[in-house]
Amino acid sequence: MQAFYRSLESSERRLAEKERMEAIRVEWQHVALVADRLLLVVFIAITIAVTMAVLLHAPHSLEFLLRREPEGVEKERQEVGSEGGNQSGDASN
Repeated sequence: MQAFYRSLESSERRLAEKERMEAIRVEWQHVALVADRLLLVVFIAITIAVTMAVLLHAPHSLEFLLRREPEGVEKERQEVGSEGGNQSGDASN
């Protein structure tokens, strides 16, 4: 009879240990899920920040985004336009 009780106690201990290990495994899965989501958010934020920094650092990017002419381009167009008018006037004389 004592052998039966020892066997039963041994089985109960094994079952309790198995349940404890399963609970620990589930807890670590939750920790891994949270860490994974956190690292995903960090990765996306850094990727967007670096992409924006590179794009905004490019020459004339702000002018393109704001839809205005880069500095000096409007003056060059005016100069070319006025020179073109003078050249056509000179050619007719």
